[in-house]
Amino acid sequence: MKSLFPKLKALRDQIVREKCGVTLFALFLRAANGDRWDLVIAGPWVDLGKFETFEYVALRLHESFTLTERLRFPKFVLLEESSPTLKAILEEVETEQETGDDVVEVTDCDFDRVEVRKGYVFTARRRSEAKAVPAAG
Repeated sequence: MKSLFPKLKALRDQIVREKCGVTLFALFLRAANGDRWDLVIAGPWVDLGKFETFEYVALRLHESFTLTERLRFPKFVLLEESSPTLKAILEEVETEQETGDDVVEVTDCDFDRVEVRKGYVFTARRRSEAKAVPAAG
């Protein structure tokens, strides 16, 4: 799986540029999935009620990876910012930057009843709720 890291990082960076950020970008090998990995993505732009959200990710995956590569992680999972699973992941894992080369490896985790045997977290960043307010002059 590590051979795909450069392409995964490039995809993450493209999504950051085009969609103004990601909160989570990770590969998880869930206990219930056998040997199949899930690509898990969350961001402020994710809206599970809109087909366009799924279409955007599916098209980027198709553009970025060969069929053989895509078969190594046949499923992608999108999480909205309000997801309890996302909140559980961010309580356990956080990366230094939204983009960059660091990858956090996790093993034997339970994120809100989602059992992960192994995972590679490229980005896990809490998004600030507060907006900066200019100082009164």
